[in-house]
Amino acid sequence: MQRPLIGIEVDLEATSTGRRYAKAYEAYFDAVSDAGGAPLLVPPAPAAALERQLSVLDGLVIPGGDDFHASEWGEEQRPCERFTPSDERRLGAGRSLLGAVDERGLPFLGVCYGMQLLCLLRGGSLIQDIPDEVEAPLDHRAYHPIAVDEGTLLASLAAGDLSPEVNSRHHQAVREPGRGLRVSARASDGVVEAIEGEDPSVFRLGVQWHPENLGAAAMGGGLFAGLIEAASKFSYARA
Repeated sequence: MQRPLIGIEVDLEATSTGRRYAKAYEAYFDAVSDAGGAPLLVPPAPAAALERQLSVLDGLVIPGGDDFHASEWGEEQRPCERFTPSDERRLGAGRSLLGAVDERGLPFLGVCYGMQLLCLLRGGSLIQDIPDEVEAPLDHRAYHPIAVDEGTLLASLAAGDLSPEVNSRHHQAVREPGRGLRVSARASDGVVEAIEGEDPSVFRLGVQWHPENLGAAAMGGGLFAGLIEAASKFSYARA
């Protein structure tokens, strides 16, 4: 069987001189390749081009990125020195891309920003700033353990370890996961660390940590392996 094609949404960045670039950290396409997939970078595209992109993709990864303005879920944005706004073009294109992927049931893995985008797409809400809103918070910019719920997609990928340690780099987090989504892991301070679809027939997973940097660990390469397996099945069914 051919390697499934896994789209990796690119981030967008402007330089001080105004030049704009699309970028993706190599850890993402290495993780997809190491898990048996064929990575394909996906830039913003108009509707007709997006349809063509989706016609060949067997799965999608939306990587980490910057922050979401609180107006995205109907709150007033509070001052926060840690707030870095997401690129507006990336955000608009990402909504269209993930919406189309979600509608078609393509296997999906959202990392950090990608998890939060899934939450917002489904009408959920975020914590604007963990240190400001969570009582006795952990350091979510460091390794820490999480508790994985039994009977979840994430638990099936955890290789029997439901209290793994993960590598976080965030100050926003999911508060309410949104329609058709459930929480599948939390940190000890109650912060949501993973969400997933309630429909077990579709691989739809968002994690707050960075599995692309965890090598072959279950919560690293194991998540990409799960995505690739689901994408292979999707490709076979579509053919």
